[in-house]
Amino acid sequence: MEQRNMDRKIKVGSISAGLALVALPLGGWVPALLAAGAGYLIGDKQFPKGEKPWRDIQELLNEKEHGRLEFKETLSEDSKRKSPYDGLVKTIVAFANSDGGEIILGVADNSTVVGIETLIKRERNKDKFELALRSAIRSNIDGAVDRLYRIKFERVDDKEVLRIEIEKSAKHVFTNQRGDFYIRDGNATRSLTTKEYNNFKTDDE
Repeated sequence: MEQRNMDRKIKVGSISAGLALVALPLGGWVPALLAAGAGYLIGDKQFPKGEKPWRDIQELLNEKEHGRLEFKETLSEDSKRKSPYDGLVKTIVAFANSDGGEIILGVADNSTVVGIETLIKRERNKDKFELALRSAIRSNIDGAVDRLYRIKFERVDDKEVLRIEIEKSAKHVFTNQRGDFYIRDGNATRSLTTKEYNNFKTDDE
């Protein structure tokens, strides 16, 4: 973590100093200082501060499923679903509309690690699997969802799992196709009726 923060400071500082050096011979110290400040703002945006650390995965596996933690053994294989990512999308929406949480793909309900090697192989490699997953999330959830979640591959018991951490959204999040609204109800994901949503919306205001 310390090394990552140091690398970030060096990169931001380089942008700031570079702009100052360009401005100095053109206009003197005042423009140079202004350029340095602008360079810092540009660098700060280009290289944001390090993300908060992920929780230890063994601790999560020991917790079992609850309101902010969901295990998924695999993607949905139900032929009635339009996409194998539907179940995952609904859970992401539910976490975003509740208190946030984490999904661990490749873990059974009883906390047994089964891995996602088959899913990765289906897309050829991890990079393509992640791209397919992000594309499915983006196309099936209404709103700017990219800023609400982050993804991490991790090996547990010599098996690959995928972690998806979701933040609570400041605005209500819906699925794209049908405009469904989901929340977490204990350790389950539940769709709200129109009446339930109106009550939820009132309580949330």
